[in-house]
Amino acid sequence: NNSITFPIISKKGEKDLASTHLVNALLYGIFLGATFFLTGKLFNLIIFGMFDPQTQYVFQWLYWLYASCFTGALMLGAYLLISWLFFRNARQLSVPKWAIVEQLKILNKMSRPEWAALASIFAMAVGIMTASIHKVEIPWLVMTIIMILLIFGTIGTNEIKTRIDWPTLIFMGAIMAWVPVLSATGLDGTIIEKIG
Repeated sequence: NNSITFPIISKKGEKDLASTHLVNALLYGIFLGATFFLTGKLFNLIIFGMFDPQTQYVFQWLYWLYASCFTGALMLGAYLLISWLFFRNARQLSVPKWAIVEQLKILNKMSRPEWAALASIFAMAVGIMTASIHKVEIPWLVMTIIMILLIFGTIGTNEIKTRIDWPTLIFMGAIMAWVPVLSATGLDGTIIEKIG
């Protein structure tokens, strides 16, 4: 067989089911996937920031994933069922194998920064999963990985300035520090008293 069949390929046109299915899969894939991970959505971090310190200690990255799996699986199952009902008649398109081979040639082998990114993701995943053993907090793990990438020249100051969304990071930090600051200054007691 000289071709590979893809069930979802976009085509211009107002009533193209395949195009609608592709956009739908993209949007819901991002939406559903983000709920599984603590760092997937800004809203998740806002909720995390509102937890008291003891709950924050329990709901770290891995336990958040564990706790969200049931709800996430239900949402994913519902999405797949509804998607199948609405888009079962979407057309298919055959792509020649030679086109895929040519694309793989263009991509070539993984570069040094790509290997470094893969190693960083692996190190981060192992660090998160073994956090209860080594007792190193996750922010320190992230900082260590960034420092190693800086030392070996994989990322430079230009990437740090231009490719990191600093306003969002500062906003997340402010949200996550909200509850501890209220508690440290005694404002939480004042607010509760006034509301009462």
